[in-house]
Amino acid sequence: MADFRKEKCLNDRLLTETVYHFKKRVYEYARERRAKSLPDEVSIKDSSKVLEIGCGARFTYRVDREVEVYGLDIVPDMIHFLKKRHPALCGIVGSALHLPFKDDSFNLLVANALLHHLVGKSPSDCIENIRVALEEMNRVVKRNGFVLVRELISRSRVFSYFMFYVTYICAKLGIEINWLDIHDKVIVFFMDKRTFNELSLKAKFKVKEVESEKWVFRFGRFGIKLGEQITFLLTPKHHT
Repeated sequence: MADFRKEKCLNDRLLTETVYHFKKRVYEYARERRAKSLPDEVSIKDSSKVLEIGCGARFTYRVDREVEVYGLDIVPDMIHFLKKRHPALCGIVGSALHLPFKDDSFNLLVANALLHHLVGKSPSDCIENIRVALEEMNRVVKRNGFVLVRELISRSRVFSYFMFYVTYICAKLGIEINWLDIHDKVIVFFMDKRTFNELSLKAKFKVKEVESEKWVFRFGRFGIKLGEQITFLLTPKHHT
């Protein structure tokens, strides 16, 4: 069973120690995950251009239109597997911090469970990486376009920092956190809602929540709420 430990981060500021999930696990996830319908608030036309950033091995949303679909991931093997599943799409190896596209290129951008992987050596590094990624999204989305961001959102800023340092230390020691489904050498930074809203506004987006469900750690009959899984709809502030 191979892992992605040797993959490079393509000159961005992600920690080179950040390791992507094992191939076998990603393939199983791709088989199990079913594409979701787009939220009612999002409308795209035929001939639109759609990009999923950090697409992994499968797309998040089903688009029932004749559109031009692009998938971008930092791990080359993910793009290879994705193109085997969907030969007609355009798969590109690249970083969310340096999107290899011209300004105003896409009608719809999708980022599913991406931002919490844009880690650095401290929470402030993580926040800066997320800010840069959001600004890049604003740059490449069309002025009347949409950005869908689906993320696990921490219940508080204190918990965000706590989880970062727990996963950072465990990554250094090679310890898996099975109860959170976080694996060896995977570092994460789950933002709180206030931080996400502040960064989105700095990136010149309007923010709207379109879907939400509780993020709960369960043990037996009991559960602890860790936060929410939220789908945010971002639109450029000059959206008409």
